[in-house]
Order: sequence, then structure tokens, then C-alpha cells
Amino acid sequence: MAAWSQVSVPVLVLHGEFDWVMSRDDLETLAALVNRNSPGAAQFVELPGTGHTFEHYESMQAAFAGHVSPFDSTVARRVTEWFGRHR
Repeated sequence: MAAWSQVSVPVLVLHGEFDWVMSRDDLETLAALVNRNSPGAAQFVELPGTGHTFEHYESMQAAFAGHVSPFDSTVARRVTEWFGRHR
């Protein structure tokens, strides 16, 4: 978090609903640290049905067991749109 507290450029902070590696609070804190340096620079987004590496899952249990659901392009579209607004 020390490194993130020095960031002041736009940051898209993504958290998967079924991420069992990092908590939502961890990533909300990261966004708050960036926004403290540059208000509005960090955008936090909770991604429904995704895990830590943004594969799709039916549940937290499925994510933990590695039972991946079919690809959903929603995450890729969201990231692409964000980059388009911040070039």
C-alpha cells in the first residue's frame, strides 16, 4: 500500500465478486489511497461473477475449486472503455 499511496494518475481498480485472494476492502483502500493524492483519479469497480484473475464463476465455492464458467467479455469491454477515456 505504500507504493499505491504515491500514485496520482488514473487507476482502474477491479475486484471480482468471488475473489478469495484479496478482499473488497483491500482494493477499496487502494483506490482511496490514490484518490487522496488526486481526487477522482481511482475508480473502484466490483465485477460480478468473477474471481481474482477475472475468470467467471457461478459461486465463491466454484472459484475456490477452479470450476471456471464460460468466458464473458464484460470485463474486457469495461477495461477497453476505461482506457479509451484515459488515453
